[in-house]
Amino acid sequence: MSATCLPPSVLTSVTAQFKAPSRTVRVQALRNNPRERGPWHITVTSATGTHEVVLKTGPTAEQAGRRTTRYVSVRTSMSTEATALTLAEDHRLPAPRLIAADLAGGCGRLALMTTAVTDGTQATDEIGLRALGALLPTVHAVSVPPHPDLPPRTRAREGDDYVAVRAQQRDDIDHHESGTDRERRELCHRLISDHPNWSQERLDRYLTVPATTPLIQQAERILGQLPHSSEQAGLVHDDVALGNVIWAESKPVLIDWEGAGSGPAGLDLGNARFEIAQQHGQQGADLLRQGWQQSSSEPLPADLDYWDLSAALNTPANLAHWGPDASHRRDAFLRHVLTRLRRAHRHGEVR
Repeated sequence: MSATCLPPSVLTSVTAQFKAPSRTVRVQALRNNPRERGPWHITVTSATGTHEVVLKTGPTAEQAGRRTTRYVSVRTSMSTEATALTLAEDHRLPAPRLIAADLAGGCGRLALMTTAVTDGTQATDEIGLRALGALLPTVHAVSVPPHPDLPPRTRAREGDDYVAVRAQQRDDIDHHESGTDRERRELCHRLISDHPNWSQERLDRYLTVPATTPLIQQAERILGQLPHSSEQAGLVHDDVALGNVIWAESKPVLIDWEGAGSGPAGLDLGNARFEIAQQHGQQGADLLRQGWQQSSSEPLPADLDYWDLSAALNTPANLAHWGPDASHRRDAFLRHVLTRLRRAHRHGEVR
Protein backbone atom coordinates (compact mmCIF):
# COMPACT_ATOMS: atom_id res chain seq x y z
CA MET A 1 0.00 0.00 0.00
CA SER A 2 1.24 3.46 -0.89
CA ALA A 3 2.52 5.80 1.77
CA THR A 4 -0.07 8.33 0.52
CA CYS A 5 -2.58 6.61 2.83
CA LEU A 6 -0.89 8.55 5.65
CA PRO A 7 -0.36 12.32 5.78
CA PRO A 8 3.29 13.35 5.22
CA SER A 9 3.30 14.99 8.66
CA VAL A 10 2.59 11.62 10.28
CA LEU A 11 5.37 9.88 8.37
CA THR A 12 7.76 12.72 9.24
CA SER A 13 6.95 12.16 12.92
CA VAL A 14 7.63 8.44 12.53
CA THR A 15 11.05 8.86 10.91
CA ALA A 16 12.01 11.58 13.40
CA GLN A 17 11.97 8.99 16.19
CA PHE A 18 15.20 7.43 14.95
CA LYS A 19 17.37 10.52 15.45
CA ALA A 20 19.11 10.21 12.10
CA PRO A 21 18.50 11.03 8.44
CA SER A 22 16.04 8.35 7.39
CA ARG A 23 13.46 7.48 4.82
CA THR A 24 10.40 5.34 4.80
CA VAL A 25 10.90 2.42 2.45
CA ARG A 26 7.54 0.72 2.88
CA VAL A 27 4.11 1.36 4.37
CA GLN A 28 1.91 -1.72 4.52
CA ALA A 29 -1.66 -1.76 5.85
CA LEU A 30 -2.24 -4.60 8.30
CA ARG A 31 -5.97 -4.80 7.56
CA ASN A 32 -7.93 -4.63 4.33
CA ASN A 33 -9.66 -1.33 5.04
CA PRO A 34 -7.37 0.76 7.29
CA ARG A 35 -9.13 4.11 6.73
CA GLU A 36 -7.82 6.60 9.29
CA ARG A 37 -6.92 4.05 11.97
CA GLY A 38 -4.59 1.52 10.42
CA PRO A 39 -2.64 -0.21 11.78
CA TRP A 40 0.30 0.04 9.41
CA HIS A 41 3.59 -1.83 9.35
CA ILE A 42 6.27 0.72 8.50
CA THR A 43 9.85 -0.07 7.54
CA VAL A 44 12.29 2.79 8.11
CA THR A 45 15.95 2.91 7.13
CA SER A 46 18.36 5.18 8.94
CA ALA A 47 22.03 5.49 9.81
CA THR A 48 21.41 3.04 12.64
CA GLY A 49 19.92 0.38 10.38
CA THR A 50 16.48 -0.84 9.42
CA HIS A 51 13.63 -0.32 11.85
CA GLU A 52 10.30 -2.15 11.82
CA VAL A 53 7.43 -0.38 13.59
CA VAL A 54 3.66 -0.62 13.82
CA LEU A 55 1.64 2.59 13.68
CA LYS A 56 -1.97 3.13 14.74
CA THR A 57 -3.65 6.44 14.02
CA GLY A 58 -7.00 8.10 14.61
CA PRO A 59 -8.94 11.23 13.74
CA THR A 60 -8.27 14.21 15.95
CA ALA A 61 -11.91 15.18 16.48
CA GLU A 62 -12.87 14.89 20.15
CA GLN A 63 -16.08 13.01 19.30
CA ALA A 64 -14.42 10.50 16.96
CA GLY A 65 -15.27 6.97 17.92
CA ARG A 66 -16.33 3.54 16.79
CA ARG A 67 -19.57 1.83 17.63
CA THR A 68 -20.77 -1.74 17.69
CA THR A 69 -23.28 -1.98 20.54
CA ARG A 70 -21.98 1.15 22.25
CA TYR A 71 -19.77 4.15 21.50
CA VAL A 72 -16.03 3.83 22.18
CA SER A 73 -13.82 6.92 21.94
CA VAL A 74 -10.80 6.48 19.67
CA ARG A 75 -8.77 8.91 21.78
CA THR A 76 -9.63 7.05 24.99
CA SER A 77 -8.83 3.62 23.57
CA MET A 78 -5.45 4.83 22.24
CA SER A 79 -4.63 6.39 25.61
CA THR A 80 -5.54 3.11 27.31
CA GLU A 81 -3.28 1.17 24.97
CA ALA A 82 -0.35 3.52 25.56
CA THR A 83 -0.76 3.19 29.34
CA ALA A 84 -1.14 -0.59 29.18
CA LEU A 85 1.94 -1.02 26.98
CA THR A 86 4.01 1.06 29.40
CA LEU A 87 2.81 -1.14 32.25
CA ALA A 88 3.50 -4.29 30.23
CA GLU A 89 7.07 -3.18 29.59
CA ASP A 90 7.61 -2.32 33.25
CA HIS A 91 6.57 -5.88 34.17
CA ARG A 92 8.30 -7.56 31.21
CA LEU A 93 5.12 -8.96 29.77
CA PRO A 94 5.29 -10.27 26.20
CA ALA A 95 3.80 -7.31 24.34
CA PRO A 96 4.99 -4.72 21.79
CA ARG A 97 7.03 -1.89 23.26
CA LEU A 98 5.69 1.63 23.04
CA ILE A 99 8.00 3.91 21.05
CA ALA A 100 5.95 7.11 20.95
CA ALA A 101 2.39 8.38 21.27
CA ASP A 102 0.77 11.58 20.06
CA LEU A 103 -2.60 11.73 21.79
CA ALA A 104 -3.11 15.42 21.03
CA GLY A 105 -2.91 15.05 17.25
CA GLY A 106 0.06 17.37 16.82
CA CYS A 107 1.27 15.41 13.79
CA GLY A 108 -2.09 15.68 12.04
CA ARG A 109 -3.65 12.56 13.52
CA LEU A 110 -3.71 10.79 16.84
CA ALA A 111 -0.83 8.34 16.63
CA LEU A 112 0.63 5.45 18.58
CA MET A 113 3.84 3.74 17.46
CA THR A 114 5.17 0.44 18.79
CA THR A 115 7.84 -2.07 17.98
CA ALA A 116 6.85 -4.66 15.41
CA VAL A 117 6.72 -8.23 16.68
CA THR A 118 8.24 -10.73 14.29
CA ASP A 119 5.37 -12.82 13.03
CA GLY A 120 5.95 -16.54 13.23
CA THR A 121 3.90 -19.63 12.55
CA GLN A 122 0.79 -19.64 14.70
CA ALA A 123 1.55 -22.14 17.44
CA THR A 124 -1.94 -23.47 18.03
CA ASP A 125 -0.82 -26.99 18.77
CA GLU A 126 -1.06 -28.43 22.28
CA ILE A 127 2.17 -26.76 23.41
CA GLY A 128 1.21 -23.37 22.00
CA LEU A 129 -2.26 -23.30 23.52
CA ARG A 130 -0.91 -24.31 26.90
CA ALA A 131 1.68 -21.52 26.60
CA LEU A 132 -1.07 -18.98 25.97
CA GLY A 133 -2.95 -20.27 29.01
CA ALA A 134 0.23 -19.99 31.07
CA LEU A 135 0.68 -16.35 30.03
CA LEU A 136 -2.66 -15.14 31.36
CA PRO A 137 -1.99 -15.42 35.12
CA THR A 138 1.24 -13.43 34.66
CA VAL A 139 -0.80 -10.62 33.10
CA HIS A 140 -3.34 -10.65 35.92
CA ALA A 141 -0.57 -10.71 38.54
CA VAL A 142 0.21 -7.10 37.62
CA SER A 143 -1.53 -4.87 40.16
CA VAL A 144 -3.53 -2.05 38.58
CA PRO A 145 -4.31 0.88 40.89
CA PRO A 146 -7.28 3.08 39.96
CA HIS A 147 -6.42 4.92 36.75
CA PRO A 148 -8.62 6.72 34.20
CA ASP A 149 -6.80 4.96 31.34
CA LEU A 150 -7.13 1.50 32.89
CA PRO A 151 -10.74 1.45 34.13
CA PRO A 152 -12.56 -1.44 35.78
CA ARG A 153 -13.65 -4.10 33.28
CA THR A 154 -16.77 -6.13 33.94
CA ARG A 155 -16.80 -8.31 30.82
CA ALA A 156 -14.52 -9.28 27.97
CA ARG A 157 -14.72 -7.02 24.92
CA GLU A 158 -16.06 -4.21 27.08
CA GLY A 159 -17.01 -2.17 24.03
CA ASP A 160 -19.79 -4.68 23.32
CA ASP A 161 -22.72 -5.77 25.48
CA TYR A 162 -24.95 -8.08 23.47
CA VAL A 163 -26.78 -9.32 26.57
CA ALA A 164 -27.96 -5.75 27.17
CA VAL A 165 -28.76 -5.33 23.47
CA ARG A 166 -31.03 -8.36 23.49
CA ALA A 167 -32.72 -7.20 26.71
CA GLN A 168 -33.31 -3.77 25.16
CA GLN A 169 -34.82 -5.34 22.05
CA ARG A 170 -37.22 -7.40 24.17
CA ASP A 171 -38.31 -4.22 25.97
CA ASP A 172 -38.73 -2.37 22.67
CA ILE A 173 -40.87 -5.16 21.21
CA ASP A 174 -43.05 -5.17 24.34
CA HIS A 175 -43.49 -1.40 24.22
CA HIS A 176 -44.24 -1.47 20.50
CA GLU A 177 -46.90 -4.15 20.96
CA SER A 178 -48.57 -2.56 24.00
CA GLY A 179 -48.00 1.15 23.36
CA THR A 180 -50.26 3.83 21.97
CA ASP A 181 -49.82 5.10 18.42
CA ARG A 182 -47.88 8.08 19.77
CA GLU A 183 -45.59 5.84 21.87
CA ARG A 184 -44.92 3.64 18.83
CA ARG A 185 -43.98 6.68 16.73
CA GLU A 186 -41.66 7.95 19.47
CA LEU A 187 -40.03 4.52 19.74
CA CYS A 188 -39.47 4.31 15.97
CA HIS A 189 -38.05 7.85 15.96
CA ARG A 190 -35.56 6.91 18.70
CA LEU A 191 -34.48 3.75 16.89
CA ILE A 192 -33.97 5.56 13.59
CA SER A 193 -32.01 8.28 15.40
CA ASP A 194 -29.79 5.66 17.06
CA HIS A 195 -29.40 3.65 13.84
CA PRO A 196 -29.54 6.09 10.89
CA ASN A 197 -28.40 3.38 8.44
CA TRP A 198 -31.33 1.08 9.18
CA SER A 199 -33.83 0.51 6.38
CA GLN A 200 -37.56 0.31 7.08
CA GLU A 201 -37.32 -3.45 6.60
CA ARG A 202 -34.54 -3.66 9.19
CA LEU A 203 -36.59 -1.58 11.64
CA ASP A 204 -39.68 -3.74 11.13
CA ARG A 205 -37.65 -6.91 11.68
CA TYR A 206 -36.12 -5.53 14.89
CA LEU A 207 -39.60 -4.81 16.28
CA THR A 208 -41.04 -8.23 15.40
CA VAL A 209 -38.27 -10.86 15.45
CA PRO A 210 -36.20 -11.12 18.67
CA ALA A 211 -32.49 -11.60 17.92
CA THR A 212 -32.07 -14.54 20.25
CA THR A 213 -32.59 -18.30 20.58
CA PRO A 214 -33.97 -20.54 23.35
CA LEU A 215 -30.42 -21.69 24.18
CA ILE A 216 -29.15 -18.12 24.49
CA GLN A 217 -32.14 -17.18 26.65
CA GLN A 218 -31.53 -20.16 28.93
CA ALA A 219 -27.83 -19.32 29.23
CA GLU A 220 -28.60 -15.66 29.99
CA ARG A 221 -30.96 -16.66 32.80
CA ILE A 222 -28.29 -18.90 34.34
CA LEU A 223 -25.61 -16.24 33.89
CA GLY A 224 -27.74 -13.87 35.94
CA GLN A 225 -27.89 -16.41 38.78
CA LEU A 226 -24.19 -17.30 38.97
CA PRO A 227 -21.92 -15.75 41.61
CA HIS A 228 -18.84 -14.09 40.24
CA SER A 229 -15.96 -11.97 41.39
CA SER A 230 -16.28 -8.21 41.07
CA GLU A 231 -12.77 -7.67 42.41
CA GLN A 232 -10.81 -5.27 40.22
CA ALA A 233 -7.45 -6.57 41.27
CA GLY A 234 -5.27 -7.22 38.27
CA LEU A 235 -4.42 -6.19 34.73
CA VAL A 236 -6.67 -7.63 32.04
CA HIS A 237 -6.23 -7.42 28.27
CA ASP A 238 -10.01 -7.70 27.68
CA ASP A 239 -9.82 -9.32 24.21
CA VAL A 240 -7.54 -12.34 24.34
CA ALA A 241 -8.13 -14.12 21.03
CA LEU A 242 -5.88 -15.69 18.41
CA GLY A 243 -6.25 -12.57 16.28
CA ASN A 244 -4.55 -10.61 19.07
CA VAL A 245 -1.67 -13.03 19.55
CA ILE A 246 1.56 -13.11 17.55
CA TRP A 247 3.90 -16.03 18.02
CA ALA A 248 7.54 -14.93 18.36
CA GLU A 249 9.90 -17.89 18.54
CA SER A 250 6.84 -20.06 19.34
CA LYS A 251 5.97 -17.89 22.36
CA PRO A 252 2.73 -15.88 22.55
CA VAL A 253 2.90 -12.09 22.44
CA LEU A 254 -0.29 -10.13 23.15
CA ILE A 255 -1.06 -7.19 20.86
CA ASP A 256 -3.94 -4.66 20.66
CA TRP A 257 -4.28 -3.53 24.29
CA GLU A 258 -6.83 -0.79 23.61
CA GLY A 259 -9.43 -2.43 25.86
CA ALA A 260 -7.10 -3.12 28.79
CA GLY A 261 -8.05 -2.33 32.35
CA SER A 262 -8.46 -3.74 35.82
CA GLY A 263 -10.57 -6.85 36.25
CA PRO A 264 -11.02 -10.32 37.74
CA ALA A 265 -8.72 -13.17 36.75
CA GLY A 266 -11.45 -15.17 35.03
CA LEU A 267 -12.31 -12.42 32.55
CA ASP A 268 -9.38 -12.99 30.19
CA LEU A 269 -9.28 -16.76 30.71
CA GLY A 270 -12.99 -17.18 29.95
CA ASN A 271 -12.77 -15.07 26.81
CA ALA A 272 -9.65 -16.85 25.60
CA ARG A 273 -11.31 -20.22 26.18
CA PHE A 274 -14.38 -19.18 24.18
CA GLU A 275 -12.33 -17.71 21.34
CA ILE A 276 -10.07 -20.78 21.12
CA ALA A 277 -13.11 -23.09 21.16
CA GLN A 278 -14.40 -21.24 18.09
CA GLN A 279 -11.43 -22.56 16.13
CA HIS A 280 -10.19 -25.61 18.02
CA GLY A 281 -13.23 -26.90 19.87
CA GLN A 282 -13.58 -27.66 23.56
CA GLN A 283 -10.28 -29.54 23.60
CA GLY A 284 -8.45 -26.33 22.70
CA ALA A 285 -10.27 -24.42 25.43
CA ASP A 286 -9.30 -27.07 27.98
CA LEU A 287 -5.65 -26.84 26.93
CA LEU A 288 -5.70 -23.16 27.89
CA ARG A 289 -7.07 -24.07 31.30
CA GLN A 290 -4.35 -26.70 31.74
CA GLY A 291 -1.68 -24.13 30.83
CA TRP A 292 -2.97 -21.80 33.54
CA GLN A 293 -3.08 -24.57 36.13
CA GLN A 294 0.38 -25.89 35.32
CA SER A 295 2.10 -22.51 35.40
CA SER A 296 0.38 -20.54 38.13
CA SER A 297 0.60 -20.78 41.88
CA GLU A 298 -2.85 -19.17 41.88
CA PRO A 299 -5.81 -21.58 41.73
CA LEU A 300 -8.03 -21.65 38.69
CA PRO A 301 -10.70 -18.91 39.05
CA ALA A 302 -13.60 -20.44 40.97
CA ASP A 303 -16.07 -18.45 38.87
CA LEU A 304 -14.76 -19.66 35.50
CA ASP A 305 -18.22 -20.95 34.50
CA TYR A 306 -19.54 -17.39 34.81
CA TRP A 307 -16.76 -15.95 32.65
CA ASP A 308 -17.08 -18.72 30.05
CA LEU A 309 -20.79 -17.94 29.70
CA SER A 310 -20.20 -14.20 29.80
CA ALA A 311 -17.75 -14.37 26.90
CA ALA A 312 -19.90 -16.68 24.75
CA LEU A 313 -23.03 -14.60 25.33
CA ASN A 314 -21.31 -11.32 24.43
CA THR A 315 -21.94 -12.12 20.76
CA PRO A 316 -24.81 -11.54 18.32
CA ALA A 317 -27.30 -14.38 18.10
CA ASN A 318 -26.31 -14.97 14.48
CA LEU A 319 -22.54 -15.27 13.96
CA ALA A 320 -22.62 -15.96 10.21
CA HIS A 321 -20.22 -13.06 9.64
CA TRP A 322 -17.65 -14.87 11.85
CA GLY A 323 -17.75 -17.94 9.64
CA PRO A 324 -20.16 -20.62 8.41
CA ASP A 325 -19.96 -22.72 11.60
CA ALA A 326 -19.45 -19.92 14.15
CA SER A 327 -22.98 -19.97 15.60
CA HIS A 328 -22.85 -23.76 15.89
CA ARG A 329 -19.49 -23.61 17.68
CA ARG A 330 -20.68 -20.88 20.05
CA ASP A 331 -23.77 -22.92 20.88
CA ALA A 332 -21.66 -26.05 21.46
CA PHE A 333 -19.52 -24.07 23.92
CA LEU A 334 -22.63 -22.82 25.72
CA ARG A 335 -24.06 -26.35 25.98
CA HIS A 336 -20.76 -27.64 27.36
CA VAL A 337 -20.71 -25.01 30.12
CA LEU A 338 -24.37 -25.59 30.98
CA THR A 339 -23.78 -29.34 31.17
CA ARG A 340 -20.81 -28.76 33.45
CA LEU A 341 -22.94 -26.58 35.70
CA ARG A 342 -25.72 -29.16 35.88
CA ARG A 343 -23.24 -31.85 36.88
CA ALA A 344 -21.69 -29.60 39.52
CA HIS A 345 -25.13 -28.80 40.92
CA ARG A 346 -26.04 -32.48 41.03
CA HIS A 347 -22.89 -33.29 42.99
CA GLY A 348 -23.28 -30.30 45.31
CA GLU A 349 -20.06 -28.67 44.11
CA VAL A 350 -19.45 -25.00 44.67
CA ARG A 351 -17.87 -23.39 41.63
